[in-house]
Amino acid sequence: MTIRIYPEERARRFTNTDFAPLGEHYGERNLQVHVMQEYARLGVKKLSEALAFALAYFTLPKLEFIRRYFAGRREILERATTAESYRRIVDDLRHPQQQQIVAEKPELNRLILAGPGSGKTRVIVHRVAYLLRVLREPARGILVLAFNRAAAWELRQRLFGLVGGDAAWVTVLTYHALALRLTGTSLAKQVELGAEQAFDHILEDALALLQGRRADVAGVEDSDELRERLLAGYRYILVDEYQDIDAIQYELIGALAGRTAQDRDTRLTILAVGDDDQNIYAFRNTSNEFIRRFQGDYAAHTEYLVENYRSTRHIIAAANQVIGAVVERMKNAHPICISHARKADPAGGRWARQDPGTGGRVHVLSVPDDAIGQAEVVMAELSRLKSLDVSADWSDFAVLARNRATLEPVRAWCEWQGVRYSAERDDGQPRLHEVREGDTLLGLLRAKPRRRVRPFALRRWFNLRFGGGDADHPWQALLAQFIDEVESIWCGEPRVPASVVIDALHEFGNEARRSGRGRLVLSTVHGAKGREFGYVVMLDGGDWRENSDEERRLYYVGMTRARELLLLCEGTGRSNPFSPGLQGESFCRSPLPVSLVRPPELGLRYRALGLRDLFLDYAGRQPPGAAVHAALADLDYGVALDIRVSASGEREIVTDSDVVVGRLAKNCILPRGQIRRATVESLVKRQAGLVKVQDYRARLRAEFW
Repeated sequence: MTIRIYPEERARRFTNTDFAPLGEHYGERNLQVHVMQEYARLGVKKLSEALAFALAYFTLPKLEFIRRYFAGRREILERATTAESYRRIVDDLRHPQQQQIVAEKPELNRLILAGPGSGKTRVIVHRVAYLLRVLREPARGILVLAFNRAAAWELRQRLFGLVGGDAAWVTVLTYHALALRLTGTSLAKQVELGAEQAFDHILEDALALLQGRRADVAGVEDSDELRERLLAGYRYILVDEYQDIDAIQYELIGALAGRTAQDRDTRLTILAVGDDDQNIYAFRNTSNEFIRRFQGDYAAHTEYLVENYRSTRHIIAAANQVIGAVVERMKNAHPICISHARKADPAGGRWARQDPGTGGRVHVLSVPDDAIGQAEVVMAELSRLKSLDVSADWSDFAVLARNRATLEPVRAWCEWQGVRYSAERDDGQPRLHEVREGDTLLGLLRAKPRRRVRPFALRRWFNLRFGGGDADHPWQALLAQFIDEVESIWCGEPRVPASVVIDALHEFGNEARRSGRGRLVLSTVHGAKGREFGYVVMLDGGDWRENSDEERRLYYVGMTRARELLLLCEGTGRSNPFSPGLQGESFCRSPLPVSLVRPPELGLRYRALGLRDLFLDYAGRQPPGAAVHAALADLDYGVALDIRVSASGEREIVTDSDVVVGRLAKNCILPRGQIRRATVESLVKRQAGLVKVQDYRARLRAEFW
């Protein structure tokens, strides 16, 4: 479209009248979408009817044609998508409030206060689909910000499932990934240079760019102009988990949306979804202050999503009791309730009949104050429940705790009983691009960094290199997960630059979480945020001592991870401050068992050593032909090792063929007691160029090890 303006009118702004012809053009295009669909429908039914329809389209006046063939359906002609597509995006939500949010006017800013299990991710996905398919907004104009990589991955997957390839160019990023993109920072380059990955500094650089505070950008007169260049094409920003942002993320979102931009036309339309009841990251300096400001910041309309599609009525009632004591809640007048479609279901769901003893109620278990006794009681109850549900998989169960230490005896029980489990990684664990499996892919890509890679070719390479992969090998499974993500993100691209895939691998490794299929989940409540499980146990390790709003929100988040059954542990001598006050028909209580065995196996401790626990230069100080290099090449995940003390007092790592392949660092502190067993957790590739201390580098005799 061309708008002609006389020279003397160049200073004036465009008006709605100027754009009226464009509106007419898009209206006509919408009509053509439905005409083509109707023609195809009639052609399948009877060809002569389709030909008559086509003739009428080209010969009859427009209004007469519409009255004849679209009588009673005229409203669909305003939509730039087919009736089937509209049904999937809007009608299939089957919830008036969700439908209203999804199909709202494009220029309206909104805050969605969404309780746990209320379908907030679904609303974001369907809103993006509505922008793409119904309003025909370009995919490159939509930015979705997710709290972490797992959430971004889920959003992408659901969006592709709803609109297919139309989603290929929608930008779905975490805050860190967005900052990397805005600043042009390459994590791969930083690793090659041995630089620290200071994400807070990268976020600050991105914010400085958007706010025009960077003095190194030439040819830009003001901050609004620079922001417009950086965000060229973006019109909509959707933010998930708004309650979990910190001060710099708040400013970053404001700069993206143009909250303080002088020209209103340059501001983005923003939709934020959050829940002040689920703000649990105060230790990361997040605050509910920012979500409370949203309405004033963006002149936003506030909507409430409080129907819970996840949990049973008993679990919802228990969670409402806990969170109801928090002061200054934004949803005080909007308690969580069970979804309309399940109102007739038993309050305990299917377990009302399946377990007559508890009837699906929230089960408060009296447990000993010691962690080993608690683990014995908890795992006996979980084993009983699993025996009642033959279809249950251990990955349906989650044991959650305030701190990791409380989970140790449960981890020991899993090792003792041979139950596979998924636990949060210990501190200092390597990332995917550092381990041998990730480095193998990096070597392939770095060989020709300028070439373009077919996304599906990575899967073929993986299957050839690792024989399809071993699901029990955590690093192979994680690499397969990365390749899945590459195929999903770039499904619309026939080829992707190798350098882009290299950067993506480094970004992926920073936040990736190993898949827990078939594994009992052991996690802190913080680590379980955003996830859900069929059966949840909340441990009481004596660490839920503070009856504060922050701790109460954390306990509430743990409770609302449960779909079917919730078990709350209650220490007999030092109970948590929340479960003792719970009352009503939604609860049942079990006394402390009369006798407990406390098997010694539950006293064992399992620890995955991190890079800081090892003397990383050990093999590098030996020449390439030394036996240590061949021995390391033969090792793999899970292979047995021994740790013994040398004559000089060093703690050496030894293979079953009696080759010393490493040494523990002098400051490595192991749990007290005798080491029963040691196995390989990962193999990390090192290079001399990354050793910063000159004295250490001078002692190296190998370039890589």
